[in-house]
Amino acid sequence: MPATAATPLGSQQIMLSEADFKVPATIHSVAGVLSTAAKYRVPHQGLIRLYANRPYGMYLMASDFPAAYTQLVTPTATYSWTLSGLPAHSTRVNAATEDVVAYAWDSTTTDTAWTPLTVSSIDYGTGSITVDLPVAMQTAGDIIALVAFYLGSQGGVSLGAQAPAGSDEVIREIWGSPIRGLHETDQAAGKTAPLLGAGRRTEAYGIPEGWEVLLRMDSTDTYYWGAPPVAAASGASGAPAIPAPPQYLYLPGEMVRLAVHDSAQLNLLADRHLAS
Repeated sequence: MPATAATPLGSQQIMLSEADFKVPATIHSVAGVLSTAAKYRVPHQGLIRLYANRPYGMYLMASDFPAAYTQLVTPTATYSWTLSGLPAHSTRVNAATEDVVAYAWDSTTTDTAWTPLTVSSIDYGTGSITVDLPVAMQTAGDIIALVAFYLGSQGGVSLGAQAPAGSDEVIREIWGSPIRGLHETDQAAGKTAPLLGAGRRTEAYGIPEGWEVLLRMDSTDTYYWGAPPVAAASGASGAPAIPAPPQYLYLPGEMVRLAVHDSAQLNLLADRHLAS
């Protein structure tokens, strides 16, 4: 990097996680449109270098809001429904409990929190799931609101970098993948673990201060990075906040501290670097 643009002052290794990415104005994916699901802004006097040749991890949970269930005259201990999309089948050790998670809220008893449910059955071919209902929700006539988060399988996902507002705001794509392919890859195995550079690039992706790293999706599934709005759930009027879906993101890199001398030149150099 030319000293006329910025001078490096030191660096440290970091790991960007799902907690570092924030919810943008549009908080969920839109089917058929490559839209921003979450974003990370590089801090002032910083430059993040995302490693191109080291494994990353990413498991993204879509959201499903079935119709509320009214308990039968003879109450049932389980309830089954078909998700709005087909769940991907990951290779994770705890896939049976992590590929689909579910919550319920009993509007009849006005519970103060959503109750985590045991997902006792997942049919990956049809998207049908069965959950176990707690004893407190096994009263005839109870109206039970339900929410499920499942490992998505439809469409694509990408990471891009966007320059600060006021400059050329073109988005430079860093990486992209079909969502199902991403989720069904063994991300823990050395030979199959995904790389941002996909084996074609060894130089890290350098993204300077004020730029944003964008996680973008185009899917028929619906994704929320933060908690979905209560209004999205059927029968949940008056319910407490819905838990946020358990998104997982692991991006290894390095944070370089900079003394910036010429922001315009720095942005131009970063754009050329990311476009190469």
